[in-house]
Amino acid sequence: LSIGAQLSFLAVASISFFYFVVAPRPIVDPLDRLIQRTRPRHQQIGKEFFLVAKRAFFVSAVVWLIAAPLVAERFHIVAPIALIINPLIILPLTAGLLCGFAVLVFGQVFPPIADFFGSGCDFFLRIIENMISVSANLPAGHWWTSGPGLAATSIFYLGLLILIVFPVTRLPKRWALASLPCWLAFCVFIPGLIKEYQTKENGLACTFIDVGHGTSVLVECPDGKTVLYDCGSFGSSNQAVRKISGVLWEREIDRIDLLVLSHADLDHYNAIPGLLDRFAISTALVSPVSIGAESDNRFIEVVNELESNGIVVEPAWTGSTIDPGNGMSIEFLNPPKQGTLDSDNSDSLVMAIEYQGQSILLPGDLDGRGLKILMSNSPRHFDIVMAAHHGSRHSDPPGFIKWSRPDLFVVSGDSDDVSLETLQFLDANNQPWLQTSDQGAIRVELTETGWQAFAWHPLKWSQSQLQKTHETVVVQVTPIRQHEYTRANAQ
Repeated sequence: LSIGAQLSFLAVASISFFYFVVAPRPIVDPLDRLIQRTRPRHQQIGKEFFLVAKRAFFVSAVVWLIAAPLVAERFHIVAPIALIINPLIILPLTAGLLCGFAVLVFGQVFPPIADFFGSGCDFFLRIIENMISVSANLPAGHWWTSGPGLAATSIFYLGLLILIVFPVTRLPKRWALASLPCWLAFCVFIPGLIKEYQTKENGLACTFIDVGHGTSVLVECPDGKTVLYDCGSFGSSNQAVRKISGVLWEREIDRIDLLVLSHADLDHYNAIPGLLDRFAISTALVSPVSIGAESDNRFIEVVNELESNGIVVEPAWTGSTIDPGNGMSIEFLNPPKQGTLDSDNSDSLVMAIEYQGQSILLPGDLDGRGLKILMSNSPRHFDIVMAAHHGSRHSDPPGFIKWSRPDLFVVSGDSDDVSLETLQFLDANNQPWLQTSDQGAIRVELTETGWQAFAWHPLKWSQSQLQKTHETVVVQVTPIRQHEYTRANAQ
């Protein structure tokens, strides 16, 4: 049931069933055979080359067309450029395979010849990589999609199986060809349009995405719009792009209505170039300090890239508000318009979300003077609070928890980010908390009656014991890991 096996058998079945259309046929008429034999050699070679190329492009097109729904559903990509590039790759691919086989044959017998063929194999592989790289950068050569969905994909292959296996059900060619646009219309496009314009009735959802040491939080508003708070990882930006995209596509989201960048640290924004290739983004909010004269040049380049793609980039600071409606509001609690005159972390955009009397606090990497300014205000109660600066001791987690009084404390980061003192404080105060490195993506759904937390496990969301209904909190404290105590004591 792996995707590789499915695609392999699907390709072989497609070739087996449709190859008869272009399969070589013997020349029956003796006169035609005589004419063929008496033609100049270059004409015979040219005709044979044309027929071989015709078969290659036809077979490639058939395999691509039949595999496209499965590829779109599992890999979220549609690449029509493959119709052209796949047949062209056949020549270097064949040569590379033959060279690789020659390495196996001569490796034990005469290594110098094996080295020669090994260099040839490497050469042909580089040709293939370059061809794919060039084709991937061609305009309109591919596009990303949330996919047709499992139900639509199943309907496509079930219908294809019935048409192929049971001859009595086969439709006339014109009806068979018409079935494809019908499937696209009724199983893909129309359901997508309905989902895009319908108003959600499930309240507000907030998903903390596991991107390693970094931050990315997806907020799904009651009206169906989406907010993405930060999008980066301290490690590979590709990892962040892949994980963020996976969560958005799992939620069948193709558009980010509002992108909020808390500050100019790589682990909070380095996924933007990859996300721009995959998703439409309407508006971006940044701290005015992060785009000032002394800002990080890489962050400025990313902001310029957003603007060059037609995305409106606006500043936000303490007191800035957004009113999405449907009982939801957004307020920014930091930084002041002039900044805190401290570090990037201190000037993090702190976003507070209110919905039906419940609240979520997203503080970025807030620490230093910015944290002191925030905590100088009267203590507030937030239902869900993300740890500032991934739970680092520099962000004073015990003091921050006492000030925000969360029902659920969420740490976005690696297991090593939370200090021993913080772990001890959480344990001593029976503070419910979850960490993305332990749970994977953490999803919290807020409704009029309360909230409930879910953790992502392979292929499904698993309901957590953490929930709040009618002012009653079911407490589940994440156990402190023994190896962390041991490591800290050893240090």
